[in-house]
Amino acid sequence: DHTLSSSEFIKINKGEIIGYTGDTGSISGPHLHFEIRNENNEPVNPLDHYKIIDSTPPLAKSITIIPLSDKTWIDGIQDYKSFDLKKINSNKYVIQDTISAVGEFGIAVETYDEIDNLSFKYGIYKMELLIDNLLMYSIQFDNYNFSEDHLIYSAIDFALLQEGKISHRLFNKEENNLSFMKSSNDGRINLDNNFHNLIINILDANNNIIQIQGVMVGELINNIDMSLNIKNDKTMIKTKDLNNNKLFLNMASNYDNIKNSEEGFKKISSNEYEINQSNENFNVIEFYIKNENGIKSNKSFLSINKQNPYNIDGEINIKHLDYGLVIEFFENEHSGYMPKLEIISNDSTYNFSLYRKEKNILSSSIININNIENISIIYDTKPEIVFNKKVSTLSSLYQQEINFNDYNFKINNNSFYNELLIVCSEKENYELNNQFSKISKPIIIEPNEIPFKDGLILSYNIENCDNCGFYKYSDKKNKWNYVKTDNNLKKISTKINGGGTFCILSESEKPIISNLKPRINSKYKKQDLKSIKFNFKDQLSGIDPHNIKIKVDNKNIFFNYIDYRNLVTAELDHMLSEGEHTIEISISDKLNNIKNIKGKFLILE
Repeated sequence: DHTLSSSEFIKINKGEIIGYTGDTGSISGPHLHFEIRNENNEPVNPLDHYKIIDSTPPLAKSITIIPLSDKTWIDGIQDYKSFDLKKINSNKYVIQDTISAVGEFGIAVETYDEIDNLSFKYGIYKMELLIDNLLMYSIQFDNYNFSEDHLIYSAIDFALLQEGKISHRLFNKEENNLSFMKSSNDGRINLDNNFHNLIINILDANNNIIQIQGVMVGELINNIDMSLNIKNDKTMIKTKDLNNNKLFLNMASNYDNIKNSEEGFKKISSNEYEINQSNENFNVIEFYIKNENGIKSNKSFLSINKQNPYNIDGEINIKHLDYGLVIEFFENEHSGYMPKLEIISNDSTYNFSLYRKEKNILSSSIININNIENISIIYDTKPEIVFNKKVSTLSSLYQQEINFNDYNFKINNNSFYNELLIVCSEKENYELNNQFSKISKPIIIEPNEIPFKDGLILSYNIENCDNCGFYKYSDKKNKWNYVKTDNNLKKISTKINGGGTFCILSESEKPIISNLKPRINSKYKKQDLKSIKFNFKDQLSGIDPHNIKIKVDNKNIFFNYIDYRNLVTAELDHMLSEGEHTIEISISDKLNNIKNIKGKFLILE
């Protein structure tokens, strides 16, 4: 780095070379980042100083309502609830349904900017959130302080980011304030049971604006009761009086991957329907109501034929929200039963009812329990069916460290954005590349939905762990990816910034070097050999770029490491003389498996 004094300047002529760029990010090749900073060394918005031609307004995709207390319900569920936006014109978007939100909540909006004649997506400049024309929250990207890097996920929602949505949170906690937040309010909303107008204004630096409009109400409506009976060999469903509510019916499969059907119902009276069961794939009735004000109930499900208890199967999932846990059970096939939840903590037993969040997902409400030891989903069937998940937990409020099997988890007072419960359990079903040797049992560390602010130290007690390290499993790629590992005498450790599935693995496969120029025992004319090049490959732990060495005639050669092209190049600072020369190349993976090449080549006149 070279910092100029206030009296210094560098005069640059058009077309003059000012430096050579690198590719430390390994994104698209060598490139240059140009910044303008203020007297506090904060990057400022360059479009305050340079104007560009841009008449294209930002774009918006969806908004998400996020519960901020254990008493919050969004359209009948205690979870994130996303709403797609309908584009009316280039400047106006609407939420088509009235949103029901009881309890304290926040809003996140998925949005980005476009610029005339350019194909990239850009960040927006300014956003305002208003309820009944009262400003609840605003952000404006004029400047940024590098000391706020660790707070980025208080502004961009991490859980939605895992789904591929870049969504800006329009709320915040006071201790997580960022310099581009301009509002005196915190954006946390709690509505009464009246209707309220929601407006979100989004602007780019050229004042191209879009507006999102919607209606919200702090009131829930409950779904109607529905009964199933057989009359004259016909399957009938009957509801109570709808009271001017509109009923929506679908026939659904027991499985998630089959599309619903609106057919199959014959209306007999205002509250009675006959079901056509000609399609055996559809065994579930999905229904909800909407009142005259546009408020919808949560969907409910009624099974025509309940599943055989012996065939019930599924998986327990722990979901972390900002202010508590949600325990879910994913049924492989819709059972038609309503099990209960049992949690054991410090020899105390807690029982909770569940509700159907979706057709194949049973869910608890938001709960706050520390020191959880076991989670059970219990079906009151004959015989009784029970699914258990044994876990260990670390509460950021009460603990700094826990052990699980041979793993150790250690946090500090600044590890998390919120008070958080870390949950650890063994992973039972997993695939392992036969090139790896398994050192430990895989473990699941949760949450996945909330990032860690300053990280969690994860260590494993093992002596002399040569060629081994931490790996994290990627569900999308069905692959174990190496995680940076510190190897000490009696343990190995890593720092993680989020949950996932982790395992200690070992492998001894050396990297591959190909397409080497100059080739060993080859001949070259002097003018034809100006650089050294080779490709590399290591699919398991990956190449360690800091442990590559190139020597020509026992002299170390500076090289360029180009990760995304799997390429190393080294420019020779002078033409080699005629005669025989030696070359040595050493390349290592991140588990210290080393590939060496050593030989001679000949330079001709």
